[in-house]
Amino acid sequence: MNEEDANKRDLRSTNKTRRNLKFEEEKESREKEQKKFKKRLYYSLFLTAIKRKSTTDAEKYLKRIDLSTIQDKNATGLLIHHYRKQKQYKELVNFQKDKYTKDPNFWNTISYANSLRLQSKKEDKSNLCSRALELYESFKDNEDLTNYEYIQVYGGILNCYLQQKKYKLLQETVIETTSRFPLSCLTFTLVYIKSWIKERSITKRRLPIIIVEWD
Repeated sequence: MNEEDANKRDLRSTNKTRRNLKFEEEKESREKEQKKFKKRLYYSLFLTAIKRKSTTDAEKYLKRIDLSTIQDKNATGLLIHHYRKQKQYKELVNFQKDKYTKDPNFWNTISYANSLRLQSKKEDKSNLCSRALELYESFKDNEDLTNYEYIQVYGGILNCYLQQKKYKLLQETVIETTSRFPLSCLTFTLVYIKSWIKERSITKRRLPIIIVEWD
């Protein structure tokens, strides 16, 4: 089915609903069915657009899907993956910023910060990395986060330090966080080694040993 056929079927369904609705209960039921119908109608077009790597069409059809129902997490995830795969970080930033503005919860904030960091790395824009760091650091003192959420926060912070060439601060933070979150040892140690390699190319100093004490 192409877009023209989908739009015609959408219009016929809308007109039919307007003509036949008489009672409030019937109206609510019919509206729910119409939303499901519209979602099915445009979902296949959305998937085709993703397959063809057409960002414009994918964004257009996702808006049609979201207008007909609560935001579809699967479709949203596919579009985010598409942006990242195509390295369209500017589009990713705009998409995540919109989600963050509407609902600045933990994951929307982290996702927005991640997109800023990726765009900063691609375009070498320090102001974007600084903004990402601000967003990550806003959760540093939050005691209600799970260990996994803290690891996401500190992982973002460390990557920002790496981009900003703050190697000493990065290394100090790795030592601090691996003692607090031992399960993050491998991930953070890899960032530590990256920072040391980059720093050594400037200072020629030796890699210090990281000792993690396990309870």
